[in-house]
Amino acid sequence: MIDGVGGGICQVSSTIYLSALYADLEITERKNHRFTVTYIPLGQDATVMYGSIDFRFKNNRNSPICLYAEVKGNKMYVKIAGKKEAADEGKVVEIHSNAYNKKPYETITKTDESLAPGKTKLETHGTNGYTVETYKKITVNGEVVSDEFLHKSVYVPCNEVILAGPETEPADSQVILPSDPQPEQTPTDEEEPNESEPSDPQQGEASPAIPGNTDTDISTVPGFI
Repeated sequence: MIDGVGGGICQVSSTIYLSALYADLEITERKNHRFTVTYIPLGQDATVMYGSIDFRFKNNRNSPICLYAEVKGNKMYVKIAGKKEAADEGKVVEIHSNAYNKKPYETITKTDESLAPGKTKLETHGTNGYTVETYKKITVNGEVVSDEFLHKSVYVPCNEVILAGPETEPADSQVILPSDPQPEQTPTDEEEPNESEPSDPQQGEASPAIPGNTDTDISTVPGFI
């Protein structure tokens, strides 16, 4: 990553460029942005980058000019003033652009671990790409004297980027099913109840009968799978 001068400087250069066009000054160097911008019409911007991209114009009039620039209400205003000449009588300059070859942007979703699951955040706004031709039309006293092609601007699409929280993994689920029931045990001959013999009356009172072992049902206990 390389540090550079930025932070709205291109809005200044673009506004000066458009003012120079309306003043019918000679443009000697101009380059459009890579992506479209929202603060000025398509094909009427001028980007600058320190050390590599510049914007230049030439005073092709017969007298000096003065440039005024100010910011009011979050808007920038540029005015170019000079001595009125004979060629300016009844002269009107119009700048118009034709956009075509639209290239839609794509939406890209990226995982952001700092976001909660299911949450999203827009990181980059998407803009479509275009090819734009810009013209300068001059009328004098209502008659068109020229409609000059200025330049072609090519803007590439800027993809929309959405940040999304990580997906949650489903918890391990347990399915509880009953185990196979145990078959009832049938008593065998050896397990049949034993009946006590009554005691000999002659030996005293009879003792109560002592029951033998009885079969017990085995409860079915759910198992885990």
